[in-house]
Amino acid sequence: MNGRRGFTLIEILVVAAILGIVVAALGACLAAGFRVWEEARRFGKGEQDVLLAVALIERDVANAFPFYAIPFAGSVEQVSFAGLVEAAVAESGADTTNVRRIASIRYTRSADRSVLLRKVWTYPTPEPADEAAEGLVAGVGSVAWGYRRHGADPWLTSWTDPTNVPAEVSLTIELAAGGYRVERTFVRPVTNRPGGG
Repeated sequence: MNGRRGFTLIEILVVAAILGIVVAALGACLAAGFRVWEEARRFGKGEQDVLLAVALIERDVANAFPFYAIPFAGSVEQVSFAGLVEAAVAESGADTTNVRRIASIRYTRSADRSVLLRKVWTYPTPEPADEAAEGLVAGVGSVAWGYRRHGADPWLTSWTDPTNVPAEVSLTIELAAGGYRVERTFVRPVTNRPGGG
């Protein structure tokens, strides 16, 4: 019978070295996984913001209507028009009621041109400062609006007809990082068009 009762120092050192290598490899894999997950989450947030903004713009454009005090005005950089918004109105006591009010709605870019903004103010109050605008999409590289009277007409880079609204509005948003780009055309419902066209 062999009188050996335990491990030698060399055996213990070899096992410790192997365990150290395994733990270091697992740690590196976990760290890389966290970096990839964080990058994917950050990249996905910009895409989500663009898609949510496009859905909001589509709703606003579909509800736009001609109004003498708030003409539809658009350029490649920004657009503004009359629409209906929900506004809380205080009644007797502490109760408030939501009512639909005519409002000016403007989509534009921030002073540094990196954020797509939505500014809403009810008629006839004056336009608030830019700080009151809601930031929809950060990290914007470019925004381009287009306007068309009818489906067969050419696209216009500006809209200056104060008595009417376009039948179609196009929007292209591109993020500065990653080159994510969305192109969308919003067709206004026929029932909202003056004179049915």
